[in-house]
Amino acid sequence: MIHLPLELGWNVNLVLPHIVAHNISAYCQGDTVVVPLPDDRGNGVVRQLSRWLHPPLAITVSYNTARFIRNIDLSYDPLRMPLDFPCFHEIHSAMSDFGCMTSSELDVALHYYPTSSDIPKLFEEIECLELKKEELVRQQDFESAARARDDGNLLRTQVDDILREHLGIPMERHDGG
Repeated sequence: MIHLPLELGWNVNLVLPHIVAHNISAYCQGDTVVVPLPDDRGNGVVRQLSRWLHPPLAITVSYNTARFIRNIDLSYDPLRMPLDFPCFHEIHSAMSDFGCMTSSELDVALHYYPTSSDIPKLFEEIECLELKKEELVRQQDFESAARARDDGNLLRTQVDDILREHLGIPMERHDGG
């Protein structure tokens, strides 16, 4: 989880040097930082076929205006790249050097609204849903696990809305409302 504090603002030209300083090859593409990963799929026809079936691996780092707390997205192919991939740690370190918060969602929320009594309760519910989702996945009840995930995301949206209201920030709506 990465949070870009309000006072920083998203600017890929300022973020990119922090990522590159961590010996990560990266470049800007619009409002996104792209971190291409080594392609070790051989050469010749096999490599070309492999690239056609599965594009080269990359991680993208972008700012998501729809969310308040988890407003930095790291996008990647989770089927081909586990979270223990070393590059993730380096990206988190680089974003921390830039000034982003990489602590828990609850810590970030309480940074902005330390006197809230609702926020800790909502995060308790989110934690319960996360545990329920993990158990449902173990039981291979993927439909129920997806509902638990969606319910947790709705609670996260409520937290974001509480924080925006508390800070006087206009609500972001991407559902036509």
